[in-house]
Parts: sequence; structure tokens; C-alpha cells
Amino acid sequence: MKQSMEKIIIGVLIISILGILTTSITAAEPTVEELTHDPENPEILSYVSFTAKITGDDITAVHLFIQECEKDGVCFPPPHNISLSLTDTDTYTGEVTLSKDGAEVMKYNLIIQDNGVWYDYLQSDLRIVDLIIPSNDNNGDNRTPGFEFMILITAIGVGFVLFRKKRL
Repeated sequence: MKQSMEKIIIGVLIISILGILTTSITAAEPTVEELTHDPENPEILSYVSFTAKITGDDITAVHLFIQECEKDGVCFPPPHNISLSLTDTDTYTGEVTLSKDGAEVMKYNLIIQDNGVWYDYLQSDLRIVDLIIPSNDNNGDNRTPGFEFMILITAIGVGFVLFRKKRL
């Protein structure tokens, strides 16, 4: 009886020590100190560069996940997944060319590998940026390539034909 009680106490002590050791060895998550893009107000179909200042124990990879979307939330496939390069101490940079003509907003977030663990900042720090849609002098409507002018000319032509028949 005494030996079984000793075995139980030794087992509990070993499990407790292992539990304490595993919780104290756990590394801290990487910290994103700064995440910027240039230009600050990008246009559709433009070139955008990104800079991230990240601190962590052993960062081995940093990816930027970028989606081009409409205002109602519908995003165009496929998303951009670019790998950021380490350029300076704790500073990562990368570039992308936006490629969706109907996009109105750009959404992006970081995915970081630190100590072999992937950290996805999608839920906690999703960035949404309105894209500038350049005007093409169609009264601000850049989705109409000038067909209303053809309708106007056709209507004037039909009016001349009808007016001419009534005169004769």
C-alpha cells in the first residue's frame, strides 16, 4: 500500500514538472509594429509596395495576403500571396501590381512564420483600403465606354428621316 502511494506521488510530481516546463518554454507571438503601403491612396491596376516592421524570436517567413474586392464584399479570385523580403533589421518589404479592373477596395493582412508556427493576422488586423478609380471624362462614370453617344447620333438620324418624310 505504501509503495503504490509513493508511485502515485512520484507520478503526479513528474507530470507537474513536465507541465511547468512546457508552459515556460512557449515562445511569444511575433509583434507587428508597423504595416504600411505606398502609395497611400492607390489606384486600380496600379503598383503598390508594402513595408512591415515585425519583431519576433525566429521569424522564417512573412507573407502578405491581398484581395481586390468590390464595395459589397465580393472579392475577385485569385488573391495575391506575396512573400515579403527582409531588407533591414525587423523590416520586410514586398510589391504587387493590382490586376482586377472592377476592384473598388483592397484588403490585406500578414501571415508570419515564427519558431515554426504560422500566425495569421486576418481576424485581428485586416486592412481595408479604398482604391481610387481614375475618371475618364464621362461625367465620372468610368464603366461606360461612350455608347450613349452612338444612341444620340442614331436618334438624330431617325428624327431627320421621319422629318424629311413628313415634308414631302
